[in-house]
Amino acid sequence: MWVRLRFVAAFHISVILFQALCTLFCSYLIISVCVCVYLESINKYSSLPTQVVYKTNDDQVTVIGAGVTLHEALAAAEQLKKERINIRVIDPFTIKPLDSKTIIDNARATRGRIITVEDHYYEGGLGEAVCSAVVNETGFTVHRLAVSQVPRSGKPNELLRIFGIDRDAITQAVRKVLSSSANAK
Repeated sequence: MWVRLRFVAAFHISVILFQALCTLFCSYLIISVCVCVYLESINKYSSLPTQVVYKTNDDQVTVIGAGVTLHEALAAAEQLKKERINIRVIDPFTIKPLDSKTIIDNARATRGRIITVEDHYYEGGLGEAVCSAVVNETGFTVHRLAVSQVPRSGKPNELLRIFGIDRDAITQAVRKVLSSSANAK
């Protein structure tokens, strides 16, 4: 018997139901639960687009996150705005297929500076997908924040901090990217 395994964020309940109903095989849906704000209802199941969820006219870095790390990126954007540092935040929604065009176009607007943030290991996740998407682009730099330790139990905010994928880690990464860009000039 074939088993289809999917990872879905709990706040996309309409997608969960649709995927469960459309599968021909036994399905296990692993649901990640977090306290998050649902950004927008999804009306089309055949096309789940990448969304630029936070943007200004003078963004300096593109930050790409999904699920809980997307919300951490939005919180980091608010913190950085107080320092007059603007970042563009993107929700890719899927990593396969990845909307490379949207990512490349938005990263160009931030001089090719990209930070990916994921609650996943470095291997095989969002960061690798983005690196593959921009590998042939000149002047692009991808900095990756991901889980580098064996996962453990704990309160969500504590785990985000321990693994270095919370809003504070994102703000530090943005500052580091900008300072290394300034030093390169």
